[in-house]
Amino acid sequence: MQVATVTSKPLEVSMKVPKKVKGEVVKDKEVTERLKIVGAYPYSEQAQNLYTNLAVMELIAAYMPQEINADFPIPKEFRGLIQKMYLWEGEKSPRIRAPRKELDFSFPKTERGKVAVAYSAGKDSMWNMWWAREKYGGENVLGVHIQGLNKAVAKDELDHALKQKQELGFENFKVIELANSSKLTGHEVMRSRDMCLSAIIAPVAIQFGASQMVTEGFGETKDAYEHFSGVAQNLEYFNGILEDIGVPLQVVWKNRKEMDVVKDLLKNKPDWLTLVNNCFCPKCYKPSNQRYWREVAPTLKLYDSQCGSCVKCRITNIARILHDPLMQKATEEDIKIYLTKTIDWIRRKKDEASDFIEGSFIRDFKRACKKYNVQIPDDIKAIKDK
Repeated sequence: MQVATVTSKPLEVSMKVPKKVKGEVVKDKEVTERLKIVGAYPYSEQAQNLYTNLAVMELIAAYMPQEINADFPIPKEFRGLIQKMYLWEGEKSPRIRAPRKELDFSFPKTERGKVAVAYSAGKDSMWNMWWAREKYGGENVLGVHIQGLNKAVAKDELDHALKQKQELGFENFKVIELANSSKLTGHEVMRSRDMCLSAIIAPVAIQFGASQMVTEGFGETKDAYEHFSGVAQNLEYFNGILEDIGVPLQVVWKNRKEMDVVKDLLKNKPDWLTLVNNCFCPKCYKPSNQRYWREVAPTLKLYDSQCGSCVKCRITNIARILHDPLMQKATEEDIKIYLTKTIDWIRRKKDEASDFIEGSFIRDFKRACKKYNVQIPDDIKAIKDK
């Protein structure tokens, strides 16, 4: 049986868990991981209580141990949240051993007209920032970037977030630095990510006076295939916990389809989108991908952050082919090359990237092929576009 031992210090949670090899626990071998907020942060007893209870959820999510032993209180609300995550992920509820103590979550009151935006520098958080500033006014919107939550691209995300803050004139912007050795990777990060980031951002948002935190929506999620925190009903359950324990903040979102997010930005903030950081390509491979597209389609200009080949870049570029006036500078031949090579890419990736390809991406890809007289093979036509 895998047993996790979790300990806490101010704004730090560490976990020791037996190592597993091919699904089997290795005797006398342990893995140690931690999440620690470093640098400036509005520390309080309430912030510590909220952070420890969501940080433990983030750490255990990579392993789903059968027993959790903590040296800090885990109230019934968060025990229930952890158990709900396990059941959603198809695991048996864990045994949780922790001190029994009433915790204080009495943060200061917040203001109805102020919001915080969880800001990664990608197109979805950029859309959220545009929407929030239009609705509430820039002076009432706080952008918050967590450096280290997405470990593989942490520096790249931070650099782009700070550049966007400077060049796009965001009045209020905070960076939270997170030391993160969690083993959560790939799509499995969505087991707990959006709830953990909400807990990390909450004290900063509340200090600003925000009563809402805007995060990525669920415009194209398919509940049966999504991990726990990537589903609207589970985030609504989390909101219920925040309300029940007295945290004066709710997580909110707007549901827009992937391609419509890019279309909206091209229409309303085209200068913003040129600065977007939305590329899945490892940094070491990006120059060679960029060079490839300069050679095969030289007039189709990529944004500086793009590799041109990953699913995120293709989403943005297909939308640009349909809606970006600057794409008129590209020759029809180069656009056809990009579309034709995307057909080949879809065939290779349609299983592993089906959650991105089905829906609005394939819908707009078919429209772009029609516009530029590129024949769509029957197997591509058959992919769901709704």
